[in-house]
Amino acid sequence: MKAHISFRLLAAALVAFAVGPVKGAPPVTFDLLVTLDYPGASRTFAYGINDGGKVAGQFFNSTGTYGFIYAGSHFSSPISDPNDRHHTTAITGINNPDTLCGYYTGTDTYLSFLVTGTTFSPIVTGLAYSEVLGVNDADNVCGTAMLLTVGFVVIDGTLTTFTIPGADMTIPEGLNNLNECVGSYTIAGVSSGFLREPDGTLIYPIAAAGKTATVLRGIDDKGEMVGAVGDSDGIHAAYFQSSTKYATWDYPGSEDPATTYFTGINKRGQISGFTVNPTGDVHGFIVRKGGGP
Repeated sequence: MKAHISFRLLAAALVAFAVGPVKGAPPVTFDLLVTLDYPGASRTFAYGINDGGKVAGQFFNSTGTYGFIYAGSHFSSPISDPNDRHHTTAITGINNPDTLCGYYTGTDTYLSFLVTGTTFSPIVTGLAYSEVLGVNDADNVCGTAMLLTVGFVVIDGTLTTFTIPGADMTIPEGLNNLNECVGSYTIAGVSSGFLREPDGTLIYPIAAAGKTATVLRGIDDKGEMVGAVGDSDGIHAAYFQSSTKYATWDYPGSEDPATTYFTGINKRGQISGFTVNPTGDVHGFIVRKGGGP
């Protein structure tokens, strides 16, 4: 599942590149607005947030994996693809019209979809084990084909695959309304972020100076990116004002080592994410970004 992919990306050490904390402006701050725990679930992952503040994600309970929307202090009923016979539905993104993207595990493959309300629409890429991980307002999507270890975007109905040169795996996770795509890749176990521009130009590596790993999971229409960075103290949620300026945050009371991710950002400066405690319980959250330029 998606959470497992991200932990794998951050498992190895990374040589630091020239990316530094935000300077020359008031410090970037993060205020915790709410912690998200789906009723009866031990693990709640918040994977995306739209401009209306609605959060999409997935939760795990004793019967399986299901998606959800959180809006106005309320959780939706569990979301499951009607063809999912194994209770493995992952909701991975949400756009401003409230269309969700995700996938579930079928027989020897992953099956991706968009869902609006109660209507599920399959996304057929023709790629083995394809996971759709991000969606924008035009219903363009990005994702990865796990078996082929390639990334892809589907823009206006056209599928394009790509890889970072030399990468063992390329995983696009966020797509904004300009069709800018962010994600992460590994080379010999080393994890870094990338930005794919609308014309296909790849900008990489994006990696935080002084940190051992970087993943990118979301991007807004201003080009602000969110994800996580790793070091000897754990995994820390990260906000990138640009590919060269970043700030980090840990969920309050995080154990050592910390494990916190940012996963999505909206135009109001609200950021979705999740934190993992040492027992394996996962809590989603929303923070508000303050300070900065």
